[in-house]
Amino acid sequence: MTLKQSLTASLLAVLALSATGKTYPDLPVALADGGGALIGDTAYVGLGSAEDGFFALDLKTPQATWQALPPFPGGARSQPVVAALDGKLYVFGGLQKDAAGVLQLVNDAHVYDPAQKTWQKLPTRAPLGLVGAAAFTHGGRIYVVGGSNLSIFNGYFQDYSAAG
Repeated sequence: MTLKQSLTASLLAVLALSATGKTYPDLPVALADGGGALIGDTAYVGLGSAEDGFFALDLKTPQATWQALPPFPGGARSQPVVAALDGKLYVFGGLQKDAAGVLQLVNDAHVYDPAQKTWQKLPTRAPLGLVGAAAFTHGGRIYVVGGSNLSIFNGYFQDYSAAG
């Protein structure tokens, strides 16, 4: 399958799921600026305004409720890049406040294993600080597109800070 075919298939799957007319339960917390992905029939969403919270919902089980995952070990962050690959959930980057309360781009990667119900920090960094990007999988790899540039983003806040 080509990359174009994979993107088209993903879009059609999203449209098909959107058109089913099913109603799902509300999340246990309000969620904005977070991320999410689908593994099999289970939706995973979290971070953003949910701070270090992540939740899972089995979409095939009638009357299912959102289940809290163990807290995300990378700390509260908004606009992370989230993707599912080989039955695991990957979280890259995002925006996080440092000790002084200043927003910064985070350059790390974590993986959640639903079978073990555990998070693990990966022994690598994201290729660059990722925030506000989209991710998709194809051919056993995660692709990230769009988002903000680390040096421009951090430079903006430095300029804004200096301007007073």
